[in-house]
Amino acid sequence: MKRIIIFLIIVYFITTCVIGCAPNLTKDKKADQEYDSSSVTDESGGNEETEASLVLYFPDKQNSKMITEVRNVKLVNNDDIYQAAVDELLKGPYDKEKFNNVFNSKIKLLNVKKYEDIVEVNLSKEFAKTADDNNNIEIIRTISIVNTLAELQNVKYVKILIEGEELKDLNDEPYGFLEKFDTDIEKVLKQEKANAKISKEEKVCFKKIILYFKDKYSEFVIPEIREIEIIDNSLEKAVINELIKGPQKQGLVRTIPEGTQLLDFNISKGTAVVTFSEEMSSNFNGGSANEEAVISSIANTLTELPHIKNVKINIKHKKKGNYGINTIGGHFLLDKPIERIESRIGKRINLYFAEQNAENLIPEYRAIEMGIKSVARRAIQELINGPKNEKLFPTIPEGTQLLSISIKDEICYVNFSNEIIDNHKGGSAGEAMTIYSIVNTLTQFDSIDKVQILVDDKARETLAGHIAIDQPIARNAKLIKEEEKR
Repeated sequence: MKRIIIFLIIVYFITTCVIGCAPNLTKDKKADQEYDSSSVTDESGGNEETEASLVLYFPDKQNSKMITEVRNVKLVNNDDIYQAAVDELLKGPYDKEKFNNVFNSKIKLLNVKKYEDIVEVNLSKEFAKTADDNNNIEIIRTISIVNTLAELQNVKYVKILIEGEELKDLNDEPYGFLEKFDTDIEKVLKQEKANAKISKEEKVCFKKIILYFKDKYSEFVIPEIREIEIIDNSLEKAVINELIKGPQKQGLVRTIPEGTQLLDFNISKGTAVVTFSEEMSSNFNGGSANEEAVISSIANTLTELPHIKNVKINIKHKKKGNYGINTIGGHFLLDKPIERIESRIGKRINLYFAEQNAENLIPEYRAIEMGIKSVARRAIQELINGPKNEKLFPTIPEGTQLLSISIKDEICYVNFSNEIIDNHKGGSAGEAMTIYSIVNTLTQFDSIDKVQILVDDKARETLAGHIAIDQPIARNAKLIKEEEKR
């Protein structure tokens, strides 16, 4: 009997110990929990909804200075933030006692386009000043829109269109690309009037223009803004000569072959006729995609000027003493004026891949179509596909699939298949490259401040045992070594 009692006591003790340990096991696995995605929809360009905070600029009651009003809005996808910002401005301020509403209900937003660090806003004709408006109302409206958009991440320039035509200054010249204004409205108005007094016959002036260069793989032409010196009002020639010089931005490639010279330029009834030296064809190197990129670069750059509708390209050959066969590389005849080619215009995204020793991330620029909605999804898919630069190394384990991606409250939830863990090669350096290639790639986009990495719908403790991923992760710029070499 004594033996039975002792045996029961031992069983009870063992059972108690096991049960007592169970909570610790659960605690150790707290990160491996299902992620509740019910409040966030997929970033597929269709139904995703996220919330963003906007800083709106309205004038005070005296129209003497700009002050801000913060407003939260819900978005369907990332790129809607630019349209939402203008839409909220047009609604006017909420605090009517503090702010003056300079936007009347007749003003309509026709469309908004974002490319590179530029936002283009197209408004109805009611935006322009009427006889019943205050003399300065148009400039104040302009300041309000430009400053509001310039508050957004990755926005430096704003171009305002009225029914598709560029907004004009007091000299009846297009404003072009506007940067953030001083909040002192009276100071801005004085500067505008001072600028209006500058004679149009001024021998030298500076103007911001937009140039188009190709990406490394000749898939798209990408816009680059540059301030150039214009002598004797020769704007068009100055633009072409800047195009000949090549790009300044990383990730872009020159389109006009080296050694090419501009021989002649004239405009007739909206058609720009531009004549290049024979190096345009003799120094050309590439196939049909590269040739099309050259043509698109020239046509799209010149048609950015409001008075140019299309472009006729000529090539003069010295030996023949005439224009010879009018083709750059033999794939396209240049016998007719070329219209603007919108389908060839793309935008750059940065993808971060590892260098050989896995100590740093190197950006590789990719060009994607301008109108794509699910840009975050596209970026991660390109990251999974790996680098095109042979000197860079992939960061996502082979076989990994993107299951879903969504954004809520400036946090991007990116959900991978189990292969991101199962096929990972391990090591703290390799794990850091994987995590921060994902995080740094996604945090380049507006509305994404941090990234929560999920695996098969679960938040895990780590990918390979070294770095915690159970909470949203912020950008790590220190791991980025340098810009990609052209």
